[in-house]
Amino acid sequence: MDKRKRNLAVGFTAAVAGSLLIMGSILLQTQLYPQVSHFLSSINLGKISGEWDSGAVLMYAGDIQPDSWTVRCRKAGWFKKHAALTFMGEQSLLVEAACSEGGDLRLYVYQQDGEEQSWDISALDGPLTIPLTEFTPGRLKLRLETDGAEDIEAVFSLQPNL
Repeated sequence: MDKRKRNLAVGFTAAVAGSLLIMGSILLQTQLYPQVSHFLSSINLGKISGEWDSGAVLMYAGDIQPDSWTVRCRKAGWFKKHAALTFMGEQSLLVEAACSEGGDLRLYVYQQDGEEQSWDISALDGPLTIPLTEFTPGRLKLRLETDGAEDIEAVFSLQPNL
């Protein structure tokens, strides 16, 4: 076998093996997440402190700082994103969020062993200030879930109580 044919055979074998790995990964993920089994434009999985981000997202950009979380994405079928902020106590959560009409955008706030609170932030008229009086200083977890929202821009930041 000449060198050219051997290179083609190796390249073809690598392409088939890579395709099988990708298909197997998607199959595993859809078994773990049955709600994601429909056609996905992309699969975005990332683990933050024992919780998985998942769903179909197109053009996602995010930034997590100790006291703020910024989320921007162009289009999302269904997705769930997590972030953890450092809550010092005597603070409120300022939420500035916007998305196109027709989709749901929901924020969940909770701590490790605490009760979860949630807010529909799909159609905010302006910034929403959430008092965090029921939470103790430490790690504050946020989860953003959407179903069909597009053009999402959201900033979640901890602000001192006035």
